[in-house]
Amino acid sequence: MHTIGLMGPWEYATTRPDTPPQGGWHRVHLPLREAEPPWRPVPGESLWLRRFFHSPTGLEAQNAVLLVFSSWPAFCQVVLNETPLARFDPQQAALDVTHLLQRRNCLQLQLAAEACRGRWPWQAHLALQIRPGSPRQ
Repeated sequence: MHTIGLMGPWEYATTRPDTPPQGGWHRVHLPLREAEPPWRPVPGESLWLRRFFHSPTGLEAQNAVLLVFSSWPAFCQVVLNETPLARFDPQQAALDVTHLLQRRNCLQLQLAAEACRGRWPWQAHLALQIRPGSPRQ
């Protein structure tokens, strides 16, 4: 098993619920280095996080690539390369994204202010985990 961290430079934007950002992205480093979070929740607002990454190299036909969440605070909608995935449950820990990977990828996560209940993703960790044994589609 091999793990590639998705920490470092991200972007965030805020919108009304179920409205993807049309711009207004701001840079943020995750996990957060500053003491103050860059955004405070407003009821009825959604926080979007976005990160671009390249597909892992050297994948074999039987490898599976999982998006792994650690210390994730709440349910969120996961969108990879403009394809919405199932809502992520923090108890779930990982999502198989093997079939959606492209040479360059765009990962977006949407969290509703109400769902986070004061717990925000600023200290959460995300990674790609390459596991042997599962066929690629």
